[in-house]
Amino acid sequence: MADENSPEAASIDYGAVIYALRAELATRGHHLASDTTGMHRALYVMGANDVARALFEFKPSADDAVYELMYQGAWIASMPPRFAVIPGEHAQNPSLDTLEQMKAIPLLYDTNGEEFHFRDLDRLLAMYVGTL
Repeated sequence: MADENSPEAASIDYGAVIYALRAELATRGHHLASDTTGMHRALYVMGANDVARALFEFKPSADDAVYELMYQGAWIASMPPRFAVIPGEHAQNPSLDTLEQMKAIPLLYDTNGEEFHFRDLDRLLAMYVGTL
């Protein structure tokens, strides 16, 4: 498992990943918010009355996502869906199944260093966030 100071985590340009996903969601018409303190890597799709409709958290690996989400407490059905945004190289990691059991939706992405592709983004949005 990588920690915040590991080479794996350090090699990820979270700002670029967040910016890319923000652009993808905005082009689909979603109203977005993020942590203004910069202490937490998260992006929110906002709904009526500024209530979050979805939460996207950016993690270096599926293992890290499981470990960190485990300590955030229970996620109940009435809460908005939470997505663990993870590099696509972790697509075969068994921890992805654990994430789903924890009610977290893995959103894998691929990059060539300049462009980002979020796997199954439209399908996942339709399933968990709905249309505008």
